[in-house]
Formats: sequence, C-alpha cells, structure tokens
Amino acid sequence: MTNKEQYLSFCQQHPEIPLFQQAWWMQCVAGHKEWDVLLIRNEQNEIIAFLPYLIVRKYGFRMVLQPLLSQCNGPWTRSDVSTDKEISDKIISEVEKLNLHWFMQYFPSSTLLDPWIDKGYKISHRHTYVIESIQQSPETIFQRFSSAQKRQIKKAERNGIIVKEGHCAADFYQFHTSCLKQRGEKNLNLPDVEVTLCEEAMKREKGALLYAIDHTGKTLASLFLAWDSTTAYYMIPVYDNEEKSSGASSLLVWHGILLAQQKGLSRFDFEGSMQPSIAQYYKQFGSTETEYPQIEKINHPLIKLWKKIR
Repeated sequence: MTNKEQYLSFCQQHPEIPLFQQAWWMQCVAGHKEWDVLLIRNEQNEIIAFLPYLIVRKYGFRMVLQPLLSQCNGPWTRSDVSTDKEISDKIISEVEKLNLHWFMQYFPSSTLLDPWIDKGYKISHRHTYVIESIQQSPETIFQRFSSAQKRQIKKAERNGIIVKEGHCAADFYQFHTSCLKQRGEKNLNLPDVEVTLCEEAMKREKGALLYAIDHTGKTLASLFLAWDSTTAYYMIPVYDNEEKSSGASSLLVWHGILLAQQKGLSRFDFEGSMQPSIAQYYKQFGSTETEYPQIEKINHPLIKLWKKIR
C-alpha cells in the first residue's frame, strides 16, 4: 500500500482527527493537483504521526503550499504519543528529503516550533476568530453579540427572512460565483473542488448548506458550514450585494451557531481573516482572536525575489 492508501485507511479508523487533516478533505481540496502524506511510525510499525501536503509544480519549481479552503494542514500526532522533539525532527527530515524550492503550510498549533526554527524555517502568525464553549444557552451566546449584530438578526427575522438547509452544491457554487461577480470579484475555487467538497462533507454528515430566504423566495445569502468532532467552521459565506443591509448574513451566522450546538460541538471558528474590516465583523459575535502559525522555507533565490516584489 502507498502512503496515501495507508493514510486514508488510518483516517477512517480515527474520526477524532481534525477536519483539515482528514484524508477525504485533502482529496477534495487538492482537486486535480498532486498531493501526498508523510507517515511516521513507531517500533511496532504503527502510524503515530503524519503530515499531508499539496504539491505544486510551476515554472520548474517544486513546492508544497497551503491548499485553498483549508485553514491548516501541518503535522498530526496520535494523542497517546508524547508530542516530543524526536517526532518533529523525523517529520522535518522527511520534508527535507522532498528537495523543495518552497515549503509553506499553516499548522494547527504553535507547539514544538523550535525544531523547525532550528532548521531554518521562518515562523509568522495568522489569525482566526473563535467562539469558545458554544454549549451554553442560546440566550447567553446571543447576549455576547454586539448591539449592531443583535439588531441585524432581529431585523431579518422581523422582515420574514428564514433560514433553510439546501442540498445542491452546484446551485450553491453558482450563487457564490454570481455574488462575487456582482462585486467585480472572481471565485478562486474551481467548480469541481468547491462542489465536490460540499457534496462530500454533506454525504459524511460533516457539512451543511444554509440559505437565508426572504418572503418572496429570493436567496439573500448562503453559507457552507463544515465541522469535525469538536468545531464548526464558517467555511464559505456568500451574500447578495444588493441585500447586504438585510441582516441575512448575520442571521446565517446565528443559525450556524445553533446548528453547531445541535451537533454537540464545543467551538465555532470563523476561519479568520487578515482584513481588519472582516476581523471586526467576526469579533461582533463574541469571538476571540486566536493565532496559528505559518511555517515557511524558501530554497531558491528567484522565489525570494518574487515574494519581495509581490
């Protein structure tokens, strides 16, 4: 069996593995691109750690880069195994054997970064916004929202906007793309990737498509929500620019949190943003800013120059 085949089998036996490090998720977001996984074993030949990665080949360069629609990849270590420096060293050694021109991944946590720093990897930080402990009364959670968001949600409800669950990923992709086009933007997700990801998540009961609809039946906003065993992720929010002030997007956030509660999840992750205006929007729902690391090493001067110019 190849590493990928063993990884797929291993993930099927370990549902506790976080969403973005699950093999099925990696298969979906990679699309037609090449991907693989590094496996670390103990003396009994059991998998105790792994690192999935997306391979990008362009202009003669060989790179491992962060896939779209994934907050993080990074190493995963079995919970009954101490996350020690030896395992990190083994993972780094396997990464070095790939002879990459550029390695860049977002890791799920900042634990044991020193071995990477010692090997010349640069550490920077990204931000997401998380509502912790959502297993509280809806009233308690709602009270943490800003006055502006409470007003938006109540206005949407007062105007007869309702939230329904949909099941056609192709329709969701079309609505997503058309709303971006309204604002002069392009959907960076390939249709087969976004549609396949939504379909697979729903099939596995790890995702849902939510729609905010007005009294005429018009869709004002939509949301792809995905989750693992602990956390719901605000994956792809979409809104009709002409209906931006309707409160539909805020209502979708509220219903997403309530759905996560029903699923028995403990956290709601807004997926973060490096844009201050979006970050401020997420904070209005009582979320807390949380850091996670970006790990990077560039081994070719032309890529360093390109990044500097960019």
